[in-house]
Amino acid sequence: MRHLAPLLLMLTSLPALADTSPVTLNLSFDAAARSKIADSHEMVTVTVWYEGEPTAAGKGRANEIGLVDLGSETYVVAPVDQTIILGGARDGLPLSLVKDPMLTVNVYTARQVFEDNLLDCGLVSGPVAELAGKTHAIHCTLIGQ
Repeated sequence: MRHLAPLLLMLTSLPALADTSPVTLNLSFDAAARSKIADSHEMVTVTVWYEGEPTAAGKGRANEIGLVDLGSETYVVAPVDQTIILGGARDGLPLSLVKDPMLTVNVYTARQVFEDNLLDCGLVSGPVAELAGKTHAIHCTLIGQ
């Protein structure tokens, strides 16, 4: 029975371990979007927001829609098909303020060259526990295409 204690401790820790797995994005562009953005020397911004419904400790920190903002991370990348591993900001998030941390990923032109966003990209959003450890595709085209 003494030998089962470490195993039981590991099993009860599994949900916490799953939450630390990275969220991976496969970012891709159709030919027109890749060409327009690259030819103009524009970059692409990938922004990740972390938030969640407040716990008792987080109630006073809820925003206007009732969620607690936990933080964000931003990547500025070239307009080429690539894999991005998220999670750089997750270690420092105040997770005790939320019941179930959620994330939302948004991709758009960096607006270093163009004043307006030119990209229409997919969206990744949901509980970190459901998204972690998986790869999610985000495909971008030019707006209006």
